[in-house]
Amino acid sequence: MSVIFYDLHSNPMTTDISIKCRLLIFFKHWICYLVFVFLPVDLLYRIDSFLLSMSVWEVFVNTSLLILFLFVLAFIIALLAVPCSVAIASIIKKFYPLSSFSTPKVTHFLLLLLCCYSFATLLKQWVVKFNYELNIRSAFIAIVIALLVYWKNRKGFHQNVNKSVERIWVAVPVLILTCVVTVMAHTIMHVIADRKENIAVNQEFEKNNTSPKGKSNVILITFDALSIDDMSLYGYHRKTTPNIDMFAASGTVFNNFYASSNWSLSSLASLFTGVTPDKHKLININLFNYDPGTLNNNYIKYLKSNGYMTYAAAGGFSYAHPTATGLERYFDNFNELDCKNLSLYEAILANCANKFQFFSSHCHLIVGRWIGLIIAERSPLIARLPFTNTPVTGAPYSPERITEQSLNIIKQNNKQPFFLWIHYYQPHHPYVTNNKYRGIFIKDAATIDSVSAEKYQNISYLDSEQPKIDALRLRYDETIRYVDDVFGNFVRELKQTNNYDNTIIMLSADHGESFRNNFVGHNYACLNGAVIGVPLIIAPPPQVHKTDLSSGSHIDIFPTLLDILKLPQPDWGMGRSLLQDKKKAANRAVFSMNLDGNSTKGQIRKGHISVILDNFKLVYNVSSKTGKLFDILQDRDEKVDLSNFFPEKKKELTMLAKTKLQL
Repeated sequence: MSVIFYDLHSNPMTTDISIKCRLLIFFKHWICYLVFVFLPVDLLYRIDSFLLSMSVWEVFVNTSLLILFLFVLAFIIALLAVPCSVAIASIIKKFYPLSSFSTPKVTHFLLLLLCCYSFATLLKQWVVKFNYELNIRSAFIAIVIALLVYWKNRKGFHQNVNKSVERIWVAVPVLILTCVVTVMAHTIMHVIADRKENIAVNQEFEKNNTSPKGKSNVILITFDALSIDDMSLYGYHRKTTPNIDMFAASGTVFNNFYASSNWSLSSLASLFTGVTPDKHKLININLFNYDPGTLNNNYIKYLKSNGYMTYAAAGGFSYAHPTATGLERYFDNFNELDCKNLSLYEAILANCANKFQFFSSHCHLIVGRWIGLIIAERSPLIARLPFTNTPVTGAPYSPERITEQSLNIIKQNNKQPFFLWIHYYQPHHPYVTNNKYRGIFIKDAATIDSVSAEKYQNISYLDSEQPKIDALRLRYDETIRYVDDVFGNFVRELKQTNNYDNTIIMLSADHGESFRNNFVGHNYACLNGAVIGVPLIIAPPPQVHKTDLSSGSHIDIFPTLLDILKLPQPDWGMGRSLLQDKKKAANRAVFSMNLDGNSTKGQIRKGHISVILDNFKLVYNVSSKTGKLFDILQDRDEKVDLSNFFPEKKKELTMLAKTKLQL
């Protein structure tokens, strides 16, 4: 084979070499680049993010699976390259018989350039990590490096490339065998563990010996980034939530309810597990923060063990979907993501999540997200094509589609009582609605699509920019009004079924959205009331009074539900029923936190935590060991730091924060 390999390059116009040999030549070259250059460079860039949330073994398994995918990709590239090389060589030979053109030689130059581009990209990315920026295009850096490398090795360049490829190829069979064994061992281990867990759930169901008949159905509806600051139900001056207002009239409204975190994945994990982010460890804002093993105790599984069918219809791939939390194996059925009206970046990620769902659900691997990021991070290059750079003007993760999927699930369920989680992506950024709602609060044409709104996502702003932020807030209010109508339609459709009267509906949000305190959006260090203040409504009312003033957070939602269903409380939850212990609740601290950037395996060393007790609120910076104290009853916008006026209260809440995080 080596003789054939080198003959092809010594006589580039040879056309009598078999297709099989050509295929092998291209395959070898692309394997060497993809597996031994591109992947190590990409892994080196992501390794710190990986190790925040994954063990070394988990990184190794995901890398092994990605290597196997890269082998497939290299084969596909080789299949495409062979006919192209034959056709090009034939054309050139016809018009330039004495030409030394060779497609394998072109491949050498191409791969050299790609290798240099990979290193140039890595260099720029690492410079950014150290708070610097190279204002030079990666392509320019790559070309310069490639020219220098070629010039230094111009004598015998192609022969040296061929020899290097042959040397590397010797290790390929061992590499493939290692990757296959690793992935299979990991998969078998998790399949066995999942089967044992399913058996345990069934045994628990038999142990409970409770008949599913007669139990109420449960629908939990969460909205993404819905703040009580902008809900007419909670006193906002614009009529943004007339349908939710009407729904609340038949239920109980909780007025002092808070998100456990200021971003979706972390807060939803708290909701479903009943523990705060410092315990469940889904704390890092990256797509590799996936089920660190602390989600085995969760309320979805608990409801299954008590005879409930569990379903989900959720919009929002990255952080608000069963596949994002790692809880998908506990749902009997959930929706596939709708990828319409997404930015190119998010569309790539969502499509990869759909295509590689098997590996996340059954193998507990995040390789689909890794592949999605590799492609999506190159989306700016794709976006320069004329057919890909059109701004999105429709609502992402269509709420109408989520409603349709939810109603279909309800209509198809005719056996056991069901639990259904519905998550509407709206009113999350980019605050894009359909034409009916665009302009009902602001006639300005600004920020009406995904591109124009992009610059206003999760950033600080100056006081002088507040008028622009106020205008953006009106777009947000329009999005609330839009999804409120979608919710109203869902309730009306639900009443047409036979399930409404036997269904408990709980309405909340994963977090809110800030347009004040010099920060727009959510996330990062922002834990103001606009971000962590979220609604909670339960209908039909579990008690006589229509409002509840006791403080609570996401960890209390399911304990309250279990209280209504008269099911025993599991011992692993940290929450409590909001319907009991009113006197104890008055002295109970409520925690919200953002712990991004901490290892899930070690001590908390950075981040922010909010402690609310009575009418006081402390926001504590873990890194700087400083905090600000507010009276949220008198100063709702949290503008005046009362640390110097109430030093003992600040000391008390600071001690609670430190104790909570074990600082």
